[in-house]
Amino acid sequence: MHIDASRSSRYSTLLFKALLKRIDVDAIARIGPLSLTNSNFHFDREKLQRYKDYFGFSKGSVPLPFLFVATQNEQLQLFTHPNTAIRPLGLVHTYIEFEQFDELDGEQSYEFQLELQAEKKTDRGLSFEVHGAFYHSGQMVARYRSGYLMPTKRKNVRFKNSNPALSTSLPELSTFTVSVSQAREYAKLSGDYNPIHLARWSAKLFGFNKPIIHGMYMVAKLLNFGSDSTAFHHVGFVFKKPILMPTDVKVVQDKAQILCINSEGKCFIEMMPNKTCK
Repeated sequence: MHIDASRSSRYSTLLFKALLKRIDVDAIARIGPLSLTNSNFHFDREKLQRYKDYFGFSKGSVPLPFLFVATQNEQLQLFTHPNTAIRPLGLVHTYIEFEQFDELDGEQSYEFQLELQAEKKTDRGLSFEVHGAFYHSGQMVARYRSGYLMPTKRKNVRFKNSNPALSTSLPELSTFTVSVSQAREYAKLSGDYNPIHLARWSAKLFGFNKPIIHGMYMVAKLLNFGSDSTAFHHVGFVFKKPILMPTDVKVVQDKAQILCINSEGKCFIEMMPNKTCK
């Protein structure tokens, strides 16, 4: 199924549809193929500027994480379409990878294409990827590959980190605290009002005792550590373990990788320059 995206679709309306949509994941055999095209995509320049100011990105660039933020309208149009077997509420974001092939211009129009790929049924639910690509004059300028898990109702998804604790003596780049107030600020900035991020009572609906910080908030934070963020043309982020708020996180460097860990050395997020997410 293919959808022609419409910018007349209000994000608030799409978000409301996402909150109400119900799908019996256990009964689904397949959710694809699905695709969407917006042939006249424009970045919201005011939103882009606020985003860059908030995270401290350079003035002349379109930060790679903003490609995901800027296309949430298109993603929700795909996820909330009545003919798509996707339950947006409770989706687990597992990884995201960005590639840039040419300069991105915040004032330029692009053709944006979104496709669902790599669908697979697992013992925890349905996993799939969403591929977003930006084209100008027929040439791909940038793309992202975002992984999701749609958990089954009968199984409680556990985020057990089986990886051994990392050495806490790794070179430290930063230590900071993530809090619910920051999550709410980011929700206003990005438009991502998923209730799992905003309050303890709403997080409990998804099996968490505390709200968790947005994965894409942490992606933007991590991209500013260790190097000039404009130098990255291919970078991936794997969400290993949810970050419950409030908590202190440490950013460390392990060879080429930048990692977000807790006080015990358990990894929350792995940032991998020039590597493909598995």
